[in-house]
Amino acid sequence: MLRRIKSVGDSSKNILLHHFPSINKKNYILFSLLALHYHNDQSQIFNILKQLYDNGLLEKTDLLEFEKYVRYYQNIVVQPKPQLTMECNDYIYLDALGKGAYGTVYKVMHRIDQQIYALKEISHDGPDALQEIQTMAKLDHPHIVRYYHSFLRNDTLCIQMQYCPSSLKQWLNAETRTNHVEIIRSLMDGVQYLHEQGFIHFDLKPDNILFDARNVLKLCDFGFAKLFSPHLDETSVAFNIYSPNDPTVIDYDVDWYAVCVIIIEMYLPKYVTNMEKIITIRRILQGKKFSFTVHDLALLEKIKKLFQRIFSSGPCSFSIDSL
Repeated sequence: MLRRIKSVGDSSKNILLHHFPSINKKNYILFSLLALHYHNDQSQIFNILKQLYDNGLLEKTDLLEFEKYVRYYQNIVVQPKPQLTMECNDYIYLDALGKGAYGTVYKVMHRIDQQIYALKEISHDGPDALQEIQTMAKLDHPHIVRYYHSFLRNDTLCIQMQYCPSSLKQWLNAETRTNHVEIIRSLMDGVQYLHEQGFIHFDLKPDNILFDARNVLKLCDFGFAKLFSPHLDETSVAFNIYSPNDPTVIDYDVDWYAVCVIIIEMYLPKYVTNMEKIITIRRILQGKKFSFTVHDLALLEKIKKLFQRIFSSGPCSFSIDSL
């Protein structure tokens, strides 16, 4: 029996330790028994657990803990995604990170290298589905999320990317915010690089600005990105608070407008509702006085020039200072 428990795949062990790092040895054995149960003999596992409990080797609290592992294992490890090819079977699905109009991003573990990745699945018939892959493959920068691999499964395009555990949206919702200067500098560097490669993102917003495990900012989601062309029109622009209402010229300044709005949002207080935040930002863009402090002289001048250029013909009234 112990040899059979030990033979349970290492992938199950690594997933368990990733989600429950404080698990003790006894409960790890229980989890291994669960894996044995699902992969081999479903009729024996609960008999074994009952014997352990009857002989005083298993406490009631352990049983409750074990139920948590049961739910985890059933939901994550045991239930496979339907119609997987061999290539897609290389991944163990851990969590759904986000869902958009044309696809879903999952947190996955690769069965071979045991590393965590983000796997984006896009409908193959979605607009510009291949373009996102081709854009990411051409980009290589510290502040752009890293692209690894892509493949086609039935009518779905799968993109393997760097996994980033948090986003600027989460940072904005935190009780305490830090590293304003570093975030702004990294954001502007990433956008500048993207433009130097000839691309316009067209969908910059806090959801699409991530932080990796070392807290390094990464731009992501290039589903709307396009190479600059004088023939681009307003259909390329995502209509939200981060986009100009009536852009007369569709160029790189669409992204820089979004950067300005994001910087404003970073210095606003945390609002109870998203609508309150949107109303406040719109009032600022319509002329309400707004001031904030940047504790870096070089970055301060860069931001001032950007705001003056983007809002030169508008009613906005900004005061940007340094200590």
